[in-house]
Amino acid sequence: MIELIIILFVVGYAFIAFEHPLRINKSGTALLMGILIWTAYSIGWSGVGVSSNLSHYLSFQRSHLPSSVSLNKPKCQLRKSLM
Repeated sequence: MIELIIILFVVGYAFIAFEHPLRINKSGTALLMGILIWTAYSIGWSGVGVSSNLSHYLSFQRSHLPSSVSLNKPKCQLRKSLM
């Protein structure tokens, strides 16, 4: 996975370096490169990535909520008719 991130960085950096001859936007390339690198990091890195840490955090939060708080039920219900 680290190889993919390095390749994405090098290709993105090359596009930024050759901005003028390629007639591309430097900030757009940097933004796309950042999105692709963070996406590769978050879904591809098994055991260390954002997705496993996020699921662990959410399960911890649900187990420590007070019993009066429910994540599945809405707090208010809309009336079907006003009559």
